[in-house]
Amino acid sequence: MNKFLLLTAILLCFNLYSQQIKILNGDFDFITERDTINLIFEYESLKLLADSIPEQQFIENRIKSLQKRNHEDAHTWEGEWQVAKQRLWPENFIRNLNRVVSKKNRLHFEQGLTSANYTLLVKTNWIYTGWHGGFMNQNAKVKATLQFVETSKPEIVLLELESFVHWGVHSNLEKRLGENYAKIGTLLGRVILKNRF
Repeated sequence: MNKFLLLTAILLCFNLYSQQIKILNGDFDFITERDTINLIFEYESLKLLADSIPEQQFIENRIKSLQKRNHEDAHTWEGEWQVAKQRLWPENFIRNLNRVVSKKNRLHFEQGLTSANYTLLVKTNWIYTGWHGGFMNQNAKVKATLQFVETSKPEIVLLELESFVHWGVHSNLEKRLGENYAKIGTLLGRVILKNRF
């Protein structure tokens, strides 16, 4: 029994350690408690799976795989993927980020705030989609660069962070990845509160 508890504790610590955000450069001094910060999600340099294939190749491979099983799913899946990228993942990220930071101040993040002084660029670099097989699954993984920039001069990076999360276990691929974006939002909120407020 003691060995089981020890193994469980080790696995839990490993899982918690692997959910992380690292500060690459810069600091949080520019953020005030009443700021509203614009959000932009970018997927231009996105690679997927263990082989780090380009997104277009992943989409083509996924559609071919779905066509072998059910032709109807193949036609709808790409649209679901695009909706998840543009709506589901950002909504999960924003909801959790705002929930965490609002506990101590009036800091607020939102898409489309072009008049905000600062913008947070969420650049997804790599995704492992994971899989769900009923009783067994493999978590989805997301690696992203988070850059705070001046909205009027996006070349001026005030703070750069890197996140790596393997959290999502949902049976639906897009929602599984959405769980990761929610976790990144939570972790970023905690890092902001710890380092700034």
